[in-house]
Amino acid sequence: MDLRSVRRRCEVRLRELDLPQPFTTQALARSLAERRGRPLRLLPKGAGGGPCGVWFALDEADYVFFDGTTSGLHREHIIAHELAHLMWDHGTSEVIAPDVVADLLPDLDPATVRRMLSRSSYSTVEEQEAEVLASMVVQQAEVADRAAAEPVSSDPEVQRLGGMLQRRRGPRG
Repeated sequence: MDLRSVRRRCEVRLRELDLPQPFTTQALARSLAERRGRPLRLLPKGAGGGPCGVWFALDEADYVFFDGTTSGLHREHIIAHELAHLMWDHGTSEVIAPDVVADLLPDLDPATVRRMLSRSSYSTVEEQEAEVLASMVVQQAEVADRAAAEPVSSDPEVQRLGGMLQRRRGPRG
């Protein structure tokens, strides 16, 4: 699958999402947890070895680990990437080293892991879908947050023009 078709699929998926406003990855995680009917925990991990982000689907809950030492924007993107795997309902595509699993969840019995995905390379379609959708989610959220923060004029002509400009800034369909 080429990147153009991945982008088109992600645009469709983005239109299906009801992104929380104001947007935060924590609010998105809460929304996904409600939609999926299961707990979803966002947990920082150290900067040591292993991937920047990991999603574990256990029987009782989903866990997203992210590099807690990186910049805020990078951290938000890592979390959005892992949440995008949930939005796509991706399955396991990569094997994660047992020592990384043991570091993140030391009391975990490996047999209880239903799914496990990590953010380390973008060579698979699933990783491309997660990366592109995460970028689109963060970008759309930034546009919506900026629009919400902009002063609103009572002039009908200004409101009409502002509405036209806002529609043009959204994702292309």
